[in-house]
Amino acid sequence: MTPRVTLRRVGTALTVLALSAPLGATVAAAHSWSEGRSSSATSYQSGSNGHDRYERNHPWWKRSNPTPTRTPSRPAPTTPTTTPTSSPTKPTSSPTSSTSAPTRPTSSPTSSTNAPTSTPSTSSPSTTSPPRVTTIKDRLSAPYTDKAGTRSTYHLYTSKVANSAPVGLVVYLDGDGMYGHRNPNTSWALGGSGGVVAQAGARGYATLSIMTPSRDNTFWTNGSVNAAYVASLIQSVRSELGVQRTWLVGYSGGSQLITKFLLPAHSSVFAAGGGAVITGGGGAPGGSAAIDAALKSGFPMLWYTGSADNGANSSDGYNALADARRGQSWYASRGFAATLEVPAGVDHSDLGTRFGSVLAGQLAKHPAR
Repeated sequence: MTPRVTLRRVGTALTVLALSAPLGATVAAAHSWSEGRSSSATSYQSGSNGHDRYERNHPWWKRSNPTPTRTPSRPAPTTPTTTPTSSPTKPTSSPTSSTSAPTRPTSSPTSSTNAPTSTPSTSSPSTTSPPRVTTIKDRLSAPYTDKAGTRSTYHLYTSKVANSAPVGLVVYLDGDGMYGHRNPNTSWALGGSGGVVAQAGARGYATLSIMTPSRDNTFWTNGSVNAAYVASLIQSVRSELGVQRTWLVGYSGGSQLITKFLLPAHSSVFAAGGGAVITGGGGAPGGSAAIDAALKSGFPMLWYTGSADNGANSSDGYNALADARRGQSWYASRGFAATLEVPAGVDHSDLGTRFGSVLAGQLAKHPAR
């Protein structure tokens, strides 16, 4: 073999060795990177890091795992959803006492969104003129601040009032967590053909649903301040609509607000007539309460709480039926047309989807004149 052939073979061998080293290193590095992605992905999906924290901070997680309160605690979205995020559950604590009625005057109405372009006439339509039709449109999560600076939002529904302006206003006050208010299109309270909005509209009433101003999503805590806010907002909306007749529909914590705070401190606001449907509780107010004499004769009140809503199936033992009996007895003893219905086998959660039909029954018994 000649020296030239030998040198050529040695050079080829050296070139192969030089190229093979970086290629091997590259393959090893790629293999290591692939294993790292696989391990990281497995850890993420296992729920041991950010994924689990995301679930626990998501609204549906908190609704399914509520903190101990009188009724389910749910986070507050800024706008109502169109589908339910969870089903409401029973209350988890019982109100122990009520505070004295607020002394602050009811605030004057403030401006709100989608205000009518003209003031509705309050006169009755003549036989030769077309029915009066309100120019106020439906509103969702409209803001309102009362004279004391308390603020929250509300939904207003007028579109279901067919062919005429409203004859009055139905006010829905939800239970703790505000499930029905936050999910207004569901049949739990407001939505659907059997819901409060449709049933009220079919009988000539607009519907107002109010979000509690309290950060804990209840009406009955900080009840005096909340009652003053609700009374102020009701007067503002009634002024826009050109009506006075008002029906109150309360559920659980909303019922507590009506019977223990709103009517005892602001009875004159409702003296023009209407009534109340009190479901899932509605106890007696504490201390003395000066009720407007005109309200007693023209404001029928129905307590509607199931026989199974007695605390036996509640995590905290809250007896809504006993509370309802106390509230109905207190108002009846003071001259109100106060009645109690106890549907057999119905518990606190079963009251959902019944609000509209129970209200319809009362409106049929007590039609607007």
